[in-house]
Amino acid sequence: MMLCLLILADVILGRPVGHLVKKIHNVNWSEKWEKLLGQDCSNLKDYALRVGRATAKPLVTFYYVLCSKETTTVEKVLIFAAIVYVLSPTLVSKQVFQWLGIIDDTIAAAYVLNKVSDKVTPTISAQVESLLDQWFEAEVIEVIPNA
Repeated sequence: MMLCLLILADVILGRPVGHLVKKIHNVNWSEKWEKLLGQDCSNLKDYALRVGRATAKPLVTFYYVLCSKETTTVEKVLIFAAIVYVLSPTLVSKQVFQWLGIIDDTIAAAYVLNKVSDKVTPTISAQVESLLDQWFEAEVIEVIPNA
C-alpha cells in the first residue's frame, strides 16, 4: 500500500516510477481491491452513501477500470493509491503526506481519473451508473398539484 502511494506521489511530481512498478508487477489487484473495499464493495457502498452519488462516482469508476484487462499495472497502482488516499487517509503516514504535499483527496482522485479516462468505456460507464442506481434508489414522490 505504501509503495502505491509513493508511486502516486512520484507520478504527480513527474518522476520516473519504472523501478518501483517492477517491485509490484505480479500483485493480485483483485485480492487487494477486495481487502480495501470489502466483499461486494460493501466499504465502497458505505462510503458512497455517506458522501453522495457524485462524490462516489469516480471511485466506483475506478473499481470497474481496475477490473478491466486493458488496464496497465501502473494504472492499477494509481487507482489503488487514489482509493487508499481517499478512503483511508488515516492509514497514510505523515512521511507520505510530506511527499504528496497538501493534495486534497478529491484532487488526487481527479488526477488519477484523468490518467485512466481512456479506459472508461461506454460499458464501464453503464456499469457505474447501474451500480450507483442500485445504491441510490430514489423514492418516487407523487406531487399532486393544487386544484
